Amino acid sequence: MGESGENTDEWVTEYRKLIEKNNTGWCFWTYKKMDNTRCVVTFKKPANYESIIYFAESDHTNFDRIRMHRPDSKISQQALNDFLENCKARNCSPNEGFIKALGLTKP
Repeated sequence: MGESGENTDEWVTEYRKLIEKNNTGWCFWTYKKMDNTRCVVTFKKPANYESIIYFAESDHTNFDRIRMHRPDSKISQQALNDFLENCKARNCSPNEGFIKALGLTKP
């Protein structure tokens, strides 16, 4: 079983038990996510990261619209630098419920 998507800890527990009962191999997706408990470890969303998401999802049909939605470059650079720092393994937090649902022990 290659991938089951993002589900609750309870769903993961029952599904894992079912596929193991039927002698089916499995893996999980994903290992690490930002501000999310549906993974093994999580990390904090950096300040001002929403401005990057807003820009990425904004209207890019012409250069004027791109410029209108573009966040300040210093704010963007800091948010991206903070993202890289936050996602380092030493700055992540284990999601104990998800780990338990997979039948694993805390990393």
